[in-house]
Amino acid sequence: MTLLIDWLVRPSVVLVLAFAMVALLRSRAAALRHCILAVAILVGGLTGPLSAIVPEWMITVPQRSDAIQPHAAQAAVVSTVASPEQRPQPTATFRITTTLIAVWLCGVVLSLARIALSLIGLRRVAARADLVEEPRWHAALADVSSRLGIARPIQLLESGSRYDLATWGIRRPCLVVPARASSWSDAWIHALLCHELEHIRRGDWLLNVVTDAVQAVHWFNPLFWLARRRLRLESERACDDAVLRAGAMASEYASQLVAIARRQPSAALLTAAVPMSRPSTLQRRIAAMLNPRLVHESITRSAAAAVVLGLVGIALPIAALQARQAGARALEGVVYDATGAVVAEAPVSLQPASGATRKVTTDSEGRFTFADVASGQYTLGVEVAGFARLSQKMTLARDRDWTRAVTLQVGTVQEEIVVTERRPDQPAPSKVATGPTRVRVGGLIRPPTKTKDVKPIYPPALRDAGVEGVVPLEATIGLDGTVQHLRVVSAQVHPDLAKAAMAAVRQWQFTPTLLNGQPTEVVMVVTVAFQLEQK
Repeated sequence: MTLLIDWLVRPSVVLVLAFAMVALLRSRAAALRHCILAVAILVGGLTGPLSAIVPEWMITVPQRSDAIQPHAAQAAVVSTVASPEQRPQPTATFRITTTLIAVWLCGVVLSLARIALSLIGLRRVAARADLVEEPRWHAALADVSSRLGIARPIQLLESGSRYDLATWGIRRPCLVVPARASSWSDAWIHALLCHELEHIRRGDWLLNVVTDAVQAVHWFNPLFWLARRRLRLESERACDDAVLRAGAMASEYASQLVAIARRQPSAALLTAAVPMSRPSTLQRRIAAMLNPRLVHESITRSAAAAVVLGLVGIALPIAALQARQAGARALEGVVYDATGAVVAEAPVSLQPASGATRKVTTDSEGRFTFADVASGQYTLGVEVAGFARLSQKMTLARDRDWTRAVTLQVGTVQEEIVVTERRPDQPAPSKVATGPTRVRVGGLIRPPTKTKDVKPIYPPALRDAGVEGVVPLEATIGLDGTVQHLRVVSAQVHPDLAKAAMAAVRQWQFTPTLLNGQPTEVVMVVTVAFQLEQK
């Protein structure tokens, strides 16, 4: 449910608000509506990830009238514990979630692959095209670029096809015109260049690629598809407005667009480029440019900034909004070991910030339930023999907080050895000591048993010099019970004492450590203390 809210509901709210704004501004400039849709797609795509980052804004919703009362809830819990087959199985839930994630990933991969194939197609079109040599085109290109304030070099190409007419690129944009375009009139060349260079000035190609990528992630949400289609339409209408502002007659320009659309079938369009004439949107574009009541102005920077700030200001509360149900409810969870197996008969405690501690025991499936737990700060504790004691502080606020998965960490084992010799008559004591360390032992584990023990030998030279010290060692008990990867874990150890301790520990042997019946490696820490007694 949380994923559904984060990845479907939150972005949908942003897009619905954007659609409402576009509808209210239908008589205003197309560039303004394009800006609203572009920001809404980008911000809407980020509301899901933002919900995990921004501070939470909690609201409390009332319980349903048919909600279980406290005593009834407790009885229901007891009944559920007594009838495991009636409980929802975590395995089934995990499979459904895994299946949904796999389907989502397949859709994302296919959508991104479509974008990648389209970009590859643009490279092929550019490789097959020839540079336009007609002086009229270059003169018109320089004139329109200067008028629009575009300083970047633009590569003007002539395709071998009668259908290719599109623009793409960032640093060095490419403009592909159809074959035989050199025979076009000067007025039509200026109109075409004004339209396509307006796309370049606005950065429409890069914006299209980014919004396509956002839609690829949210491919399951139909609102992103609708927003992307409307975004392309408003982009074309904004560039049409630029042509009209440059002095072109609306009727003549519309006739030229119809002529191009008849020669340019939709199947030949490059989806990753910005084509000038899409037959699917041409009718609405022509109706807009011939409507004298519509505004054909460009958008100012202040208006664009206002759109961005407004939609971001709307999206942040939507991302931060978290709902919780009023009243107490059952806190449920499952206790697992390090291998993912459930731990039965495990004592679980719940300590509120103020009040008495409550205790329950997990059932045969590792489940525990605390009835009637209100929101607030708690400490959840689990203590089982062979495991490290768990004490976890938590805050119950959102709905998902009342469902817990607890994994017990490995326990601790420590081996301590004291090597004693008589102190010489004239000692020169020098002590080296280290703090205690611990060894980790895994879940439902049968600890290793030492089958071969070798005592360290006190180095005679250090004994005669009166040198004492503690050698902390860390090693791994392998699957076969032998000592592996032995090392000293402190630099404040006399090397001769370390050699003596390591020589003995390397010869130790153990029974294999079994974790849920399977041999496993275990980290072992050994503390060897070399001490001298008084005579």
